[in-house]
Parts: sequence; structure tokens; C-alpha cells
Amino acid sequence: MPRYFFHQRRRQELFVDDEGSEFDSDRRALEEAMTSAREMMSEAILEGRDVSGRAFEVTDDQGRRVLILRFRDTIIPED
Repeated sequence: MPRYFFHQRRRQELFVDDEGSEFDSDRRALEEAMTSAREMMSEAILEGRDVSGRAFEVTDDQGRRVLILRFRDTIIPED
């Protein structure tokens, strides 16, 4: 099963995920990134912080970038 690494971008800093997680597809990795970003934003709101400017840069076990997910893109705008 492929391993994906969820590096976290905060402005110019990149916090590297050295462990990674196994998922059966890029789609499942995206779903996990979305869930994790939403959880992190929820915790930050409770602490009075704004992390909506952060992003996950997800790479595969070969170091290829699979996706970039900005935290703010996980919020569904109201109509």
C-alpha cells in the first residue's frame, strides 16, 4: 500500500512529516488531509488562533508531490 507524507506549510516554513501514513489511493490521502485540516482548524479556533493560512503538501513515498491542500479550501462557503 502506498505511503503518503503530510508536510505542513506555514508561510515560508515547511514542517516535514517523517512517518507518513498508508492509504490505498491519492483520493483517500486527500480525504485524510481534509479531515486533518478541519480538525486542526477546529482546535485552533478553540484556542483563539487562526491556522486557515496553512496548507498540507502531500507527497508519495517517492517524494513526488501528490497534492497541495490549503486549509481554508476545506471550508464550504454558505450560499
